[in-house]
Amino acid sequence: MNKKFYLILALALLVLASVVFVLMSTSLTIHDETNLQNYSLEDYRVWVEQDQEIVSVDSVEAGDNVIIVRLSALQRGKAILRIENGDVFSRVIPLQVYYPKILVADGIFGRSRGYTAFSVAILIYFLAIFAGLLRAYRKSVRSNIYQYRNVMILGVAIFVVFLILNRIPDMFRLEALEDLLRNILSSGGTFSLLMLPVFFLTWIYIIFSNLYLMKKEGRNWHNMLGAILGAAIFLGTLFPELLSSWLQRTSLVDVHNERGVAMYVELFIENSVGIIVAYLESVLLATIWFGIKAARHKPAFDKDYVLILGCQINEDGSLTNLLKARTDKAVDFAAKQKAATGKEIVFVPSGGQGSDEVMPEAQAIRNYLLSIGIPEERILAEDQSVNTYENLNNSMKLIRRSTDQANPKVIFSTTNYHVFRAGLLATGMGLKIEGIGSRTRQYFWINAFVREYIATLYSERKIHIRIILLLLAAVLLLVALLFAAIRYGLVVGI
Repeated sequence: MNKKFYLILALALLVLASVVFVLMSTSLTIHDETNLQNYSLEDYRVWVEQDQEIVSVDSVEAGDNVIIVRLSALQRGKAILRIENGDVFSRVIPLQVYYPKILVADGIFGRSRGYTAFSVAILIYFLAIFAGLLRAYRKSVRSNIYQYRNVMILGVAIFVVFLILNRIPDMFRLEALEDLLRNILSSGGTFSLLMLPVFFLTWIYIIFSNLYLMKKEGRNWHNMLGAILGAAIFLGTLFPELLSSWLQRTSLVDVHNERGVAMYVELFIENSVGIIVAYLESVLLATIWFGIKAARHKPAFDKDYVLILGCQINEDGSLTNLLKARTDKAVDFAAKQKAATGKEIVFVPSGGQGSDEVMPEAQAIRNYLLSIGIPEERILAEDQSVNTYENLNNSMKLIRRSTDQANPKVIFSTTNYHVFRAGLLATGMGLKIEGIGSRTRQYFWINAFVREYIATLYSERKIHIRIILLLLAAVLLLVALLFAAIRYGLVVGI
């Protein structure tokens, strides 16, 4: 995405919105809620208290339990709109006209017709960002599906779509700049709350899946990662509401004073948690999408080598179900390629010997391949690696030593939940290889995918930390603007 273009667009929209704001703000319509069911409009006195002709009252009408007052600016100065019904009702609304004839109610951050221009400008900007993200997404995925950039683009796009949908109903409803700032500030928390039912039901499902996993695989905290992540998202979503509820009842901190600092510290904490949870949820949704997309990807039948990523073997040296599925996936691909193009493929089993294993994983895979009829000359074993990075690195070195081809075409075979992260590692190493994924049991897949998500978050932690810090800076700026608006009288009477 062209950062310069979006900077210029932001400035252009700001200038255009400011011009429209000035043109629209010469008049103002006040919708004041009252009790017109028991009283008629004639029972109310609507007038402007002013030393000179600052504001004119153009009309007073009755709406649905609302008094509608239309005003026009005449010249710079201050005035007070009064709506009275004897001793029953009295409403005082501060008015001010700024140069050239900008009429606002309740302070400069208060109500004005012109602020709608900024709402529309923000919506247009979000739409432009989404269009740019969509173009970047298509280009990036076509270039290489195994890029973390894809996840970031899609994650941001998901959140921007929500911002667009969130802006549309409020675009013409929010008349006060304070309301617009608060609406933007609370977007993260609103997103999380809307997603809460989906994540809550998914979390319950994952808990039962993890309990079944522990029954099959043993009790340890690794087998509860899915439930732990779900609990973190659930509690993170509810934390702002719980904190607000507690602070409203406690006397330890005064969060009721609009001019005090405590209210805005609370506002910063609540919305910071909300935006972080929303960000992580968006990244999670994007990761799930690419995890599924990568696992279901079907490479072209033109490959020279298929690298089989090793994992734990049984005590007797036979393949576990997980490793057998990876190997069978590679064999199946080789058979389909042979049938489609007649081209043979060389198998590269990869994996060293763990401290609790009787032989290297590569040797165990090799034995299995030989047992099902794969010729020995089509097997090239790499038996020194201890993790996925070394699987890829050592195997590619071995392949390059064994062939005269400048760029041999290689795929790797692993379990479905692991394809995307293995592909990310390969891309990070400068390797242009594709992956295929074998199926695994659902109760195992869910928890394993959560592990992959957490591992990917950690491996890309620098970019996540930078983005979170930028989001926190944006929250701090909005809270500071609201604090200044109340503290220095930029908004009153709301």
